[in-house]
Amino acid sequence: MTEFIKIIEEYLSSEGFRPKIDDYGDFCFKFEGKTFYIEEEDKDELFLRIVYPCFWTIESPEERIAVQEAINTVNSNMKVAKLYI
Repeated sequence: MTEFIKIIEEYLSSEGFRPKIDDYGDFCFKFEGKTFYIEEEDKDELFLRIVYPCFWTIESPEERIAVQEAINTVNSNMKVAKLYI
């Protein structure tokens, strides 16, 4: 665990979260029953990514188009949030 992740772990713990390293070696924590992952970038020591994967199931081609349009809107207007299918 890097020093940066240790700092994040201490902060999350002080806020009442229970961060851990999962069975795959990923640093994660739960919030409102959902699992979030924290990633860092080797080349940028100030970079932090919080990932919440697989939060929506696309059930039709029409829905996929609507989701892509919504994602494009968010990605073009938000600096701190990036969505992907």
